Amino acid sequence: IIGISESIKFYFFLQNEHIRKIVHVVVGVLCSISPNLFQSNIQPIILGFIFFILNLIALKTNKFKAMHSLDRASYGTIYFPISYIILTSFFWEFPNYITISLVLLSVADPLASLVGQNISNSYYIYPWYDKKSIQGTTTMFLSSFTIVYILAPNIFPYEDQNIFKFSFFMASLTTLAELISHKGSDNLSIPVLSFIGIHCYRTTLINFELIMIVIIIFFLIAYYFQFVDFSGLCGGCIMGLIITSMGGLKYLIPLCSFFILSSLIGKIIGLSQNVYSKNPKRNIVQVLANGLVSLIICVVGFFTKNDGVLYFLFLSSVSAANSDTWATEIGKLSKTKPVSIINFKITEAGFSGGITAIGTLGSFLGSITIGSIGYLLGVDVTIFIGIVITGFLGALVDSILGATLQAKYTNLDGKMSEIALENYKHTSGVKWMGNNFVNFICTLSAPLLMYLFLLCFYFS
Repeated sequence: IIGISESIKFYFFLQNEHIRKIVHVVVGVLCSISPNLFQSNIQPIILGFIFFILNLIALKTNKFKAMHSLDRASYGTIYFPISYIILTSFFWEFPNYITISLVLLSVADPLASLVGQNISNSYYIYPWYDKKSIQGTTTMFLSSFTIVYILAPNIFPYEDQNIFKFSFFMASLTTLAELISHKGSDNLSIPVLSFIGIHCYRTTLINFELIMIVIIIFFLIAYYFQFVDFSGLCGGCIMGLIITSMGGLKYLIPLCSFFILSSLIGKIIGLSQNVYSKNPKRNIVQVLANGLVSLIICVVGFFTKNDGVLYFLFLSSVSAANSDTWATEIGKLSKTKPVSIINFKITEAGFSGGITAIGTLGSFLGSITIGSIGYLLGVDVTIFIGIVITGFLGALVDSILGATLQAKYTNLDGKMSEIALENYKHTSGVKWMGNNFVNFICTLSAPLLMYLFLLCFYFS
């Protein structure tokens, strides 16, 4: 199909964007029916990897311009095979789910793009980085609703379900996924979130609408008080929905406690007369940096039916996020300058890797808080201790990485920044390792440490 697209580009002189959409639709539809064509997922997985490598080479060498020549930077052809590999590798036993998820990407998304780009006098919004047209977003919702409504009987063949409500839910989810996409990431977010959405709806039918309403209201309040921006609002709603549907309240309560308490502490300290604090508004990247690991643990626990140990790992990840955030926010109250966690030399306030006595105390209180919530939800004393220790150690990992590997930049006047600003030169650390990635490693290190703790003190 890629070869045919190149021939069409050469002989028929169609615009690259139109050819790209044709390839997108054809490849996507064929992939969507692959569960009905193959008895095993081995061939689809191999095809997915071949497609991934082929497109990666094409991007690096500027080949296959019919697929990659765009006015904007996009990695959609890389994200698509990744989503296909994920679905076919882990969820092959749900063929109808895979089909609907990929059809939504293959048909609804190109339609939305086509309408948004070709209607004159379009009205645009900026939910995150990429601008989105109101007309294109409306097309995304209506086309997704129609597709799901037509294909839904294959999901609920013998059940008395409200297909209209299910279609409305799925259309809302895919539209949110498209709104907050960046550089073609909707090729990953739409099919993966669609699959999870179908599974959530089918397994959480009791009070499902009430759960959605409560989560949406919660994040609308957070948006009103500027705890999150619009992308954080959308990402938080999706994350809250998945956590609640797949884990229940015992997963939702610790994560919401972290978000609410951390946001309130940041806001209160920011309003203090003697302390300056930048607005604690979080975008979707920051939401994922602190919550993606715990989200993945919850999803894995749901599909593997292994809720016990994974729940302990989940709590340790949330504990690390809370411990690190409280260390930063409460550390702003320190009357002494922070010192580097590596060499204990005085460092500039607000920079990663710097610690203070009150910030360290705040970090410890943050891990104790999540440990206490876990204890109230039923974990025993040994697990409580493990959550507190590993959460605190995860925050220390964050500080160590912040002091050693996190990128730092300096301008001609000697002023330093952790963000690549104009006229700032990269002077230390790994260039691609920013604060969000360090936060992600923090929340990942705690579950790994928790597992070692369980091996030493719980399973033995």
